[in-house]
Amino acid sequence: MHAGQVRWRVAAKDFGTGPFRWAVFEEPGGRLLAISETFTLPDAAYAQVQVTVTAVETP
Repeated sequence: MHAGQVRWRVAAKDFGTGPFRWAVFEEPGGRLLAISETFTLPDAAYAQVQVTVTAVETP
């Protein structure tokens, strides 16, 4: 993560696939901390997708 952003490479065979969702956990198998809406991977090289991850309310 750099300046609140995460970048990753998408293989051409995966362009336009989805839906996906980011889920952030405290630790493996731990409490869910944040989640995103569903999104589709970019459909071309160097395309960008902006995904916002929102904190989950805890009781």
